[in-house]
Amino acid sequence: MATQQQNPPPINTYTLADKDLPASLALLQATLEATADGIIAFDLAGCITHYNRRFVEMWGIPDTVLVADGGGLGHRDAVLAHILECLENPEKFLIDIRQLYAQPEAEYCQVLELKKSDGRIIECHSLPFHLGSKIAGRVWSFSDITKLRVTESRLRQSIKELSDIKLALDKAAILAITDANGVITYANNKFCELSKYSGKELIGNTHKVVNSQYHNRKFFADLWETISRGDIWKGEIKNRAKDGSYYWVDTTIIPFLDEAGQPFQYFAIRFDITSRKQVEEALQKSQAKLKRQTQQLQGTLSELQRAQTQLVQNEKMTALGQIAAGLAHEINNPVSFIFGNIAHADSYIKDMLHLIELYQKYGEPLAPEIAAHLEEMDLEFMSEDLPKLLASMKVGAERIREIVLSLRNFSRLDESGRKRVDIHEGIESTLLLLQNRLHGMPDGAIEVIKTYGNLPAVECCAADMNQVFMSILSNAIDALESQPGPRQIQICTEVVAGGDTHEDLPLDAGSYAVIRIADNGPGMPLAVKNRIFDPFFTTKAVGYGTGMGLSIGYQIVVEKHGGHLYCISEPGHGTELVIAIPVGGSTGPDPSPLQKPL
Repeated sequence: MATQQQNPPPINTYTLADKDLPASLALLQATLEATADGIIAFDLAGCITHYNRRFVEMWGIPDTVLVADGGGLGHRDAVLAHILECLENPEKFLIDIRQLYAQPEAEYCQVLELKKSDGRIIECHSLPFHLGSKIAGRVWSFSDITKLRVTESRLRQSIKELSDIKLALDKAAILAITDANGVITYANNKFCELSKYSGKELIGNTHKVVNSQYHNRKFFADLWETISRGDIWKGEIKNRAKDGSYYWVDTTIIPFLDEAGQPFQYFAIRFDITSRKQVEEALQKSQAKLKRQTQQLQGTLSELQRAQTQLVQNEKMTALGQIAAGLAHEINNPVSFIFGNIAHADSYIKDMLHLIELYQKYGEPLAPEIAAHLEEMDLEFMSEDLPKLLASMKVGAERIREIVLSLRNFSRLDESGRKRVDIHEGIESTLLLLQNRLHGMPDGAIEVIKTYGNLPAVECCAADMNQVFMSILSNAIDALESQPGPRQIQICTEVVAGGDTHEDLPLDAGSYAVIRIADNGPGMPLAVKNRIFDPFFTTKAVGYGTGMGLSIGYQIVVEKHGGHLYCISEPGHGTELVIAIPVGGSTGPDPSPLQKPL
């Protein structure tokens, strides 16, 4: 195309008599230049009568084509030759042109594709123009419809893709379309097959027809709230078919919005997940069953462990009782012999000392050798010290008897089942066995403060109760070992009537012997306090406790004796264990030591 273009000639080729001709021609010229189409006109001789700038720009017509050698406008053939060079299929257009030459009255419309290097698509229109009743020439109009064709192509492709998607969805999914009120306007075959309703039964109805009543009102209220504001809703819904069977669908509801952004219809895409839900339900049942079985096995294992520990403890107590019986047999005889002989020895020694005094007082002067020996013996000191030695031996023998008796009372091997026993005696026996730990600390002993009430004889298993006292007192000593002084353990006993108001001791009706054992140790946090009666729970280092002492104690007091065992503790305020035993004993059976309830 030339760098300079000749301006299109004014439309004044023909003479008109109208006085407004200049204005009309100017209006026509402006109209032609304003149009988006490229326009050119030829007279019957093929000479150019007019063209607009858009035509020149569209085809890239050079000035040599538009202007003849003599200075006038160019000819049709030169313009046609240039256009043919631009076309992908010039032969067909040339044939069409020749037909128009043969039929001057004919109108023409065709789409021209330019060469692929250009890629444009031009729509061509042509019709003759008349002066009076005679044909004066022909006008050609060219429109660039490339973008329109691309848009149409894309639209056709989109329509095809949408059609393919709809076909695929129809084959694979359950589809439904509703209006803004939820009335079904479209239901595909899969919807009908799964719901057992026909299309006629579904269309015009709402989805309430398949409501299974499985979901509550809030479920559907939330669904409608979501889609009503134009958001997509996804979830799983259980529906009821016409025959009463139930099915599950994985649902996506898509709102279609109008120009105001308000939903005017809803498109629901669903997939049948009934089989999956049935598998999930079966799996959940299996998991629940497995969980129950696991819990039962854990409970059984815990019971077996507790039973094993209890059996070991019972064996220890049995062995301790046997040792106590053996000690009583082996030690009591020589101790009794010592007791009996000490009395005689004391009498003999007193007589001998008295005799020596009489010799010294009334006898003849002693031989020098005897006198020297008496002086060396320090008879006066011996006379004072020997009775003290005998008294000390007597106290030691009594102590041995007390220890053996306490050990025997603690184990109570000879007492099976429940009997009325003195609780204080059991506490004292336990304390006696713990004397070494109570007084053996290098930085000061643990003070035991006893405030005993007037307790009646309590019906219980003495050996078991002594075991509880031993466990609680041992734990108290453990807690105080790392504490600075003063270290104290307080033991209080009293009789309490059940059913009365006790701030820290809720008891049932009846009369209870209450034993409180408290220490001024560090106390314990709530998390530890809540677990101290759990089997195998311990805060001690490995090898320093099994975690079964208080668990077995709880079993003995609560399960075996129908009593209560409470723990009162706060960090920094020590720990108190409260035992409450029915004075008359529990109403339950009397289990044997090896058959205690777990």
